[in-house]
Amino acid sequence: MSPHFSALTRRYAVKNLINFNL
Repeated sequence: MSPHFSALTRRYAVKNLINFNL
């Protein structure tokens, strides 16, 4: 797994969390 993929997943997770909160 490349670090870029990890960062992308983390960013997506944060976005998903914000959407869920909204």
